[in-house]
Amino acid sequence: MLRRIETSASDEPRFGMLATIREFAQEQLTASGEAADLSRRHADFYLYLAQAAQAELHRPAQLACLARLDAEADNLRALLDWAQATGALEHGLRCAVYLFAAWFIRGSLTEARRWFEGFLAQTSPTDTSLGRAVALYGVGAFAAKQADFVTALPALTHSVALFRHLGEERFLTLALLFLGDVEFERTDYIATRAAYEEAIALARRLGDTGALATGLTHLGEYLTVTSGQLEVARAMSEESLALLRRLGDRWGQMTPLSHLARLALLRGEYGVAETRQQELLAIAREFGDPFGMANSSEALGSIAMLRGDLVRAQAYYADALRMYQQVGSRQPIGYMLGKLGDLAYLQGDLARAEDLLGQGVAISQERGDEWTNTEFQRHLGRVKLAQGQLQAAARLYADSLERSYANKDVYCVAESVAGLGGVAAGQGDAPRAARLFGAALAIHEAHGLPIWPPDRAEYDRQVAPARAHLDPAAFAEAEAAGRALSLDEAVAYARSHTP
Repeated sequence: MLRRIETSASDEPRFGMLATIREFAQEQLTASGEAADLSRRHADFYLYLAQAAQAELHRPAQLACLARLDAEADNLRALLDWAQATGALEHGLRCAVYLFAAWFIRGSLTEARRWFEGFLAQTSPTDTSLGRAVALYGVGAFAAKQADFVTALPALTHSVALFRHLGEERFLTLALLFLGDVEFERTDYIATRAAYEEAIALARRLGDTGALATGLTHLGEYLTVTSGQLEVARAMSEESLALLRRLGDRWGQMTPLSHLARLALLRGEYGVAETRQQELLAIAREFGDPFGMANSSEALGSIAMLRGDLVRAQAYYADALRMYQQVGSRQPIGYMLGKLGDLAYLQGDLARAEDLLGQGVAISQERGDEWTNTEFQRHLGRVKLAQGQLQAAARLYADSLERSYANKDVYCVAESVAGLGGVAAGQGDAPRAARLFGAALAIHEAHGLPIWPPDRAEYDRQVAPARAHLDPAAFAEAEAAGRALSLDEAVAYARSHTP
């Protein structure tokens, strides 16, 4: 009647039951009138187990804790099913909150979101209870992780308002962190900073070390992108990493380590960045974290591309795309298609580059991912320029310039200005091209932003026709005039004579 189930989760013996025996036992239980009471006791027990696990998921025993939760997955799902079927909203939401980190680590985003959506459906739109606030938070957080910003933004915004109204500061801190992430992806940088800074202040006051560590790293990432304050950003991620190491949260350390790897890359320390990413990949594999593995593979591919090793870059990018496809996360799939498009461009396959970048643009627009859309529009402009389609290239670069300037993406502003310089060079307007190239270089220098090797090679290719049409003194004079422009003046000049 019973069969022993082999499991590596622990030495505790586990048993299963044949389906026919289970059905008969269920019928007898129902007939006895004790089913409701037993279901409630089952739910209480596994709610306690999930609660105990939550406390360990950010501590040194987190791997053993995850294994235990994996072994009890069917029982935990039974609890959640029971809660939804009986309207036991508090039981269900408490269990879902306890399992929140485990779902993130395992990449179970679709399942997690489905549970929270089910509980949200059991509340009224006019309900201002904690239950509805938590359900909105769960839907918004997992939608954000799936890059479904159209769903995530209103859900998180509403949950923040409810938590604030209810005085639930711990949940408010967490919801603000996810809201900041969404606003960052939407490039509303004022809202991003406000959300992160409020979350950090709350976390410090509440003594929530994990939330504080997350907030510090994410604010550091924001500063890296928007202002080039690399040393301030590095200090924030170093503090975050130290906090997580004291907690013993090995999986959580991946976020600050990833940012520190990116900062090393910005400093041109490719070896340091690669070592960090290999460490991250090992942690992700240790935890079975599909997103962590995919993110590290993508980053290692970018490092290989910057080093000119296009074969390794192709292999890493293909691995990352495959892993994102396996978990069905649409936005990173689009991002990887665009990165493969960049690689195809460097390999000289312009038709493939145009196709892949076009797919990346379409998915980023579909998901409301403004940053990626802007980046790939600019890269499509590069392809069109190489194809000799100057008007199409000018439109794409001009669109990228407007978007990046509005979003304070200084690197993309500089590269869009340089791209319009390439268009001017192709049109035979060498003086204008030289001024635009000078302006782009000055923006990089003023903000401490390195020029990536592929972008430097692109600059050299695009500037060549302008140099060929001007004597060295005339080119130097025009370039110096461009360098003298402020960022705002450079944008205004680039906007002139564009479609």
